[in-house]
Amino acid sequence: MKGSILGFVVLEAGTTLLMKQLLNLAIHPYFVVLVSGLAASALMAVAFWRQPSFKKELLNLKVIKSIWPTAVFITLGNLFGFAALKLTRATNYILLARTSVLLSPILAWLILREKVNHKIWPLVASVLLGIWLLTGDWRLIFNLSGDSLAALTALTISLDFIWQKRAMIKVPLELMAFWRRLLSAILVGGIWLVTPQLGQTSFHFTGLGGMALGFAGMSFFMARALKVQAVAEFNLLINLSPVLVGLSAYFLFGERLSGGQLVGAAFIIGSLVTFNLIKKQESLKLKAKR
Repeated sequence: MKGSILGFVVLEAGTTLLMKQLLNLAIHPYFVVLVSGLAASALMAVAFWRQPSFKKELLNLKVIKSIWPTAVFITLGNLFGFAALKLTRATNYILLARTSVLLSPILAWLILREKVNHKIWPLVASVLLGIWLLTGDWRLIFNLSGDSLAALTALTISLDFIWQKRAMIKVPLELMAFWRRLLSAILVGGIWLVTPQLGQTSFHFTGLGGMALGFAGMSFFMARALKVQAVAEFNLLINLSPVLVGLSAYFLFGERLSGGQLVGAAFIIGSLVTFNLIKKQESLKLKAKR
């Protein structure tokens, strides 16, 4: 199933770069989320329709109620994330958003009282140092900037992941993927209606179609990968996407990082890779005990 993870990495990087290009064309970020989200939901419905559990539980109100909190968090993630991508570099955005991988277990420890490996704390310090070197500002969370919005995106993605874990006990992954994307598109679309000043409402069919296929494909590949692979393995391999985005943004948009920023990016990626290697080892030890 590493092919599914590789597919997710390529699509995540591709949709990030495509969204940056659409924003460079002054298209409203939340209009893009609305149209591509609705189209992606339709594509997922077609792809998952043959599965009996999908058809049977699609309109189950209990299922939708279980998914609702994660839909709210992914909506906030879209609101912050696409605004961040409009204001900062694609490289900064993907690196800061990816710190959600390290933030999730800390929030799970605080909210769900899950055990946390104490080896995480030096890695948190390393990530914070990397963020400072990348952004050049210790006051990141207090400033309204593209980088601070990307940090808020990481927070909402982490909360979304925690509630996904709770909902997955009752809800199949395919239903989760469909309803999260659809509800998020509708909620973000409501924000689009009251913020016309943020960009043009323009049907860039190639770009919007690409975003829809990207969103649908990411949900499909994630659902397939997580069915047979541990979360730690998935998170370890998707650290390739920031590297892919950074290299592509250099050639496509002329994004360049200074020497200090490159060191900061290395601290962030290195810390995330180390954390996921630790999680992978924990998973292997747990399997061995069983």
